[in-house]
Amino acid sequence: MNNPSAEHDRLSKMPTIDEAVQRYEQMEQAIKQQLTQSIPSLANWEDTHDSVGRAGCLNGDGETHNLSNQIVRVQLPDQQFEQAVKAVGEVVKQYGFNEKPTQFRNSPGKHFTSFQNPADSSSVFFAASKRVVVQVKVGCHLTVDAKKRGQPRES
Repeated sequence: MNNPSAEHDRLSKMPTIDEAVQRYEQMEQAIKQQLTQSIPSLANWEDTHDSVGRAGCLNGDGETHNLSNQIVRVQLPDQQFEQAVKAVGEVVKQYGFNEKPTQFRNSPGKHFTSFQNPADSSSVFFAASKRVVVQVKVGCHLTVDAKKRGQPRES
């Protein structure tokens, strides 16, 4: 969006980045629980502590955030991939994401999909190849200070 004031107004109606991260961390846990319940072999989740990071957006009034990758070191059989995608979709739709993912690759032994939240441009990447991966990227949300200020930072 080219108008910083309009974008600031839009984001001010949404949770702050800290609130969004907390909510999406809960979603991430719910995804892992739903996957484990649906496919018991997806039980030993590991937090890789990588890909974590924050970046500024909206001239420093907002931030994006990448949560740590969650993995299971197991190769999901191809015939269970659609079941896993459905399980992820059931969870993410409760958080405003599209229930149907975009598929980037869907070939034997290699499946890559992404669910999008159109409200805040967040995404959930779900992949299965040599291991199963869940990665959450939180779209731009205002910082607490920017939301309290109620208007864009002066340039």
